[in-house]
Amino acid sequence: MSLLQVITKAAEDHPKILNTSSEYPITLNSSEIFQNLKPENPDSDDEPMVRKVTGWSINDHNSEIMSAEKKFTKQQKRNLKSLLFDIKMFTKSLDRFLTKITKICCKVSDIQPGDEKTLIMLRNACPFLSSQVKALISECCVRLEHWELMEAIIFLGFIRGISHYNLVRKLVDAERGDLLCQIIRHTPDLGHSEIAMILNYFLSPKNDHDLSINSVRKNWENQALWAIDKAAQSLPHKTSDFYLKIHNANSVQDHKTSDSFLKTHNTNSVQDDAALLLAMAYDGFSAFETCLHFLFSPSLDGLVLSYAISKLQSVQLYRLIRYTRKWVKKYSRFPGLVPWSPESGSEFEACKWVPSLESIIKVLGVVLDEHYSYLVLDTVFHEELRSIQETVMPLVSEGNVSCSVSNLLESLRCES
Repeated sequence: MSLLQVITKAAEDHPKILNTSSEYPITLNSSEIFQNLKPENPDSDDEPMVRKVTGWSINDHNSEIMSAEKKFTKQQKRNLKSLLFDIKMFTKSLDRFLTKITKICCKVSDIQPGDEKTLIMLRNACPFLSSQVKALISECCVRLEHWELMEAIIFLGFIRGISHYNLVRKLVDAERGDLLCQIIRHTPDLGHSEIAMILNYFLSPKNDHDLSINSVRKNWENQALWAIDKAAQSLPHKTSDFYLKIHNANSVQDHKTSDSFLKTHNTNSVQDDAALLLAMAYDGFSAFETCLHFLFSPSLDGLVLSYAISKLQSVQLYRLIRYTRKWVKKYSRFPGLVPWSPESGSEFEACKWVPSLESIIKVLGVVLDEHYSYLVLDTVFHEELRSIQETVMPLVSEGNVSCSVSNLLESLRCES
């Protein structure tokens, strides 16, 4: 019997085992266990391929963690079925569980009560919790609509390594676009199904007046105004007054002011580039469009992007094309604007979520590749593409001239 047949037969003989929770939900330290293993009959002359060993044991430290996790998991699964389950009951149970874990693993003395007590214990206990417990805590937060705690555990990277599909689906159903943005930012291992679901939600929201989405746009505004203030500190008094004029408008959405700023200001520093990037990311975009920035950052995988865009319907496609057109027009005014890079420092890290021109062109190219047969016959799409072409053609002409001059200079350099 081959190894594959042995595995298949074992799975068929014990189908329930595949759906049950592991008896060892945490990662055990194998070196400590293997050191204590010894052959059952060391003096035997037989040399079978598989020999029985003795000495298997788990230390008290790991046993206490597993015992606490099993008790907490059983209790929360029972609570999720109860109609009386509420935030107060969950928080009390979670605090008691985290207190025990931190005492076992971190040797931390009692933490003073306060609003951040649960968050502090979560941060300390996170490395020692199994994926089953993390998924269960996330499920309880969504069920009870405990969004503040949900945002905190996403920020802590608490949901990494667990199945994200059900969590994303529940957040979409709950219309929590702000938390979906947080998941994109702090969870690098999102799969293609999750990205497709999030993209579909941002392009076809159930509620255009979602307050959680408005908070995302407000955050982009705050980031833009903060970057403008930082850039103003290193500029002459006259230019600083101009930055102050934008700031006093209380909104970068003041198009006359921001357009004038974008046209007249020449970037010459990291602060200037950051101010321009963040101002462009906010100005002229709707609340749901500012959420798309996180999806189309330069780090997005091309295969995942293709799959997500291939699932879009006609209305969603047009919204996405109009979104890319806005970015093309913005970058056409600053073709030399340098995208954010890690070398720029962490001070303007928000800029890494601003889509680059290369990313936007890639998105538009994928839209054409995946939906060409449909779009080529649609007059509305032709108008959108014509509008983009009018913006791009001057850049193409300028690029051709620049290439010619560059080639001429290179020839002169070689001849000299």
